Amino acid sequence: MRGVSNRHLGATLAGVLAIAPANATFPLAPLGLPIGFTILASLAAGLLAAALTYWIFGRRLSIEKHESIPVEKVEGKKASLISIINTAGNEAIQSVLGIIPMLLLSLVIVIGLQAAGAIGWLVTTLRPALLASGIDEMFVLPAITKYLAGNTAFVGLVHEMSQESGFNAKLLWQGAGFLIHPLDLPGIAILTSGGPRLAKTLWPALAGAFVAIMLRGFVTALMC
Repeated sequence: MRGVSNRHLGATLAGVLAIAPANATFPLAPLGLPIGFTILASLAAGLLAAALTYWIFGRRLSIEKHESIPVEKVEGKKASLISIINTAGNEAIQSVLGIIPMLLLSLVIVIGLQAAGAIGWLVTTLRPALLASGIDEMFVLPAITKYLAGNTAFVGLVHEMSQESGFNAKLLWQGAGFLIHPLDLPGIAILTSGGPRLAKTLWPALAGAFVAIMLRGFVTALMC
C-alpha cells in the first residue's frame, strides 16, 4: 500500500467489494450460474464502484501518496529473502487469526437463527411484503446466510437447496447480482484486516460498492 493515496486505496477496496469472487462464482457453475455474464457484470460493477468512490464518495480522502518512512527504507535494503518471507508469512498468519472470530460468530448467528426458528418466522412475517414486491421467499435464507456468514456458507446452502424438490435455479440466479460479492460481514472483516489505512477508507468504499451492486443486481434480474 506504499506509494498509493488513501483515495486510490478506497477506490480499489470498493472495486474488490463489488466484484464476484471466484470461490462463489465457479462452485455455482454446475448449478447453472451463467459464468460469462456474471464475470462481465461484476467487472463492470467493480469499475463503477471504484469510480464512484474516487470521484464522489471518497473525494474527501487524501490524494497524497503514502511513502515509506526512512526506517522502512533502510530495513528494506538490508532485509534478506528469508527475512522477507518470514515477515510476510507472520503478517498473513496474524491476519487469518484475526478474522477467525468474526467468521465463527457469523456462522453461529446463522445456525442459531435457524435452530430457533427465526428464519421461518422472518419468512412468514415478510411474505406479504415479498409477494407485493414480486420477490420469492426462497431468497430470504440465502440472503441472510450470505450477508452474515459469507460466500462460502452461501455456496454450501445453495448446494443443499439444489437437492430439494422445487428448487428453481433460474429464479435464484436472477438475484445473483445482489448476492455474489464480498460485501458481507466476513468479507469486510477480511478485506479491512490489512491495516488501519484500509479501515479509514471503509465507509466511502462501502457506499460506492453498495450503489454498484444494486445496479448490477437490477441488471442481472432483468437479463437472466
